[in-house]
Amino acid sequence: MTKARFQALVDLHGQREAQARQALGRAEVARAHVVDVIREVEGQRDAAASQTDPRLRAVYIAFRARIDAELARLANDLRARDGEVEAARQALIAAHRDHAVFTRLRDRDVAARAVERERRAARGVDDFAAVRAFLTGRVDT
Repeated sequence: MTKARFQALVDLHGQREAQARQALGRAEVARAHVVDVIREVEGQRDAAASQTDPRLRAVYIAFRARIDAELARLANDLRARDGEVEAARQALIAAHRDHAVFTRLRDRDVAARAVERERRAARGVDDFAAVRAFLTGRVDT
């Protein structure tokens, strides 16, 4: 049996969809890592706040400034990761749409070919019946 007409394109877009799905997964994992780091840094900040000796106030203020700067950097990193996740989502949506389009085209083509085969078979049966009727002398006019 021959390969369906649009099968190569369906396969290609299926692979692209799978790659887009993997890229989205990687982007979401990277985003989750940044969120985990933010939680860890906030935990360190909160732990230091509860254990601060009033005599070490200057040290705590410097520590808090470093932590706040790190959190600001991580917030920027998180926004960048959010953008990457959104871009990967949009790429996945487009890849899925393309894959669905070519799948529908292939299915429609397979159905049209099946109808054409049925018509050809019916025509062959009709031609056989006409030849048989002609040869046996039973022709309906």
